[in-house]
Amino acid sequence: MRRRISALLLVTLTVGCGAASPEARRARGEMRDALGAGDARKAVSLYESWRAERGEDDPAALRLLARTTLWQALRAQASAIQTAAIQAIERLEIEELAPDVAELVAADDDVVAAAAAAALLTAHPQAPRVIVDLLRSDNPEARAIAVDGIGRKAGEHARGDLVPMLNDPDPRVRREAVGAVARFADDGELERLAAMAKADKDGSVRARALRGIASRHAGGHVELARGAAADPFLGARFAAVDLLARDGSPEALAALDQLAAGKDLPIALASAAARLRAGDDPAAAGVFDRALAAADWTARAAALNSASAMPRPLALRFGGRGLVDRNDEVRLAAARLLIHLGVTTQARKQLEAALASKDPAIRIDAAVDLLRLGDPRASRTLDQLARDPVLEVRRAAVGAHASARRVTPGLVAALADADPALRVQASELILELL
Repeated sequence: MRRRISALLLVTLTVGCGAASPEARRARGEMRDALGAGDARKAVSLYESWRAERGEDDPAALRLLARTTLWQALRAQASAIQTAAIQAIERLEIEELAPDVAELVAADDDVVAAAAAAALLTAHPQAPRVIVDLLRSDNPEARAIAVDGIGRKAGEHARGDLVPMLNDPDPRVRREAVGAVARFADDGELERLAAMAKADKDGSVRARALRGIASRHAGGHVELARGAAADPFLGARFAAVDLLARDGSPEALAALDQLAAGKDLPIALASAAARLRAGDDPAAAGVFDRALAAADWTARAAALNSASAMPRPLALRFGGRGLVDRNDEVRLAAARLLIHLGVTTQARKQLEAALASKDPAIRIDAAVDLLRLGDPRASRTLDQLARDPVLEVRRAAVGAHASARRVTPGLVAALADADPALRVQASELILELL
């Protein structure tokens, strides 16, 4: 069934057209009518014609398209789409859609209700009671959303509700609880997080606990970090490096040196980069050399991604080596490093060559970097990939606009994509970029 635009949103969109030219009001009115009739394809087609006539994007019309798409997603049958729309509206702080979100605080689906209550926690009279009740939901996703919302908006004032959630049986909930508690943790709660970093059954929870301790700039956890550097979960090992770097004590720096000399190459590389950021480290170059000689291309790419912390002459040398690597991703990493160093000629040639790759991921990465350099061919490439027949390619191309920081016709076309989640993602990106 087609859904008409709500009166409040219609007024908002009409007011936005008030100072426009007669041609703009006509074009936007036609788009609004198409959206009100549920015909997103027609609305996007009308926008494309209007853009061609105008010669440039129309921000007001784009806002109309994107906000209406989010409004429609609030009424989707799938709870995942409703939840994504609510969370996008919260992040973007779209006040005119708050009444529509408020209707969902009482939704039968716990996940939707949790997202709506979190979004309006300080603005809706029933939201605090609803969200606290949802901490006991049978749905772990709803509990996780509730914990996150309470943590962000109530923080220490909800200590009595949040700390017990560290014991939740689901790792998603414990992970959110760790993040929430870390914002206000006292010494006793930091020790609780340290115990979770050692013993929680889920690697992502252990990593979150380590990062939570680091975010508090809490010193005195060098031994904890040393132990975590041997964690079977890679994310926890990286978090241990971050904790040592944040500590910054001589003991912590010595631990980083030991890790940089170790056999765990990703951690050795991260430790060497951390030491470089903390001050000159003559041994770091050897770690980068070792990574660039690794058989695993991800290690070589990681070395180049971290090399900006090195002294410029060394970074230039490593970037030059990366440009002749046999792997496309490594060459792209080298190009990004050289661009960072201000050496764009060779880097641009590599990026231009990558636009012709058969691998969509390579083309997307190259297009993002070239867009930052103002290359119009990159915009056309990203536009094409955002319309690709393969959904995963479209998702990757649309998501890449967040890094490219550009609105392309392909991103606008995604507002009428067959995948509702992609429509929500495109709407949020357009509004954010505008």
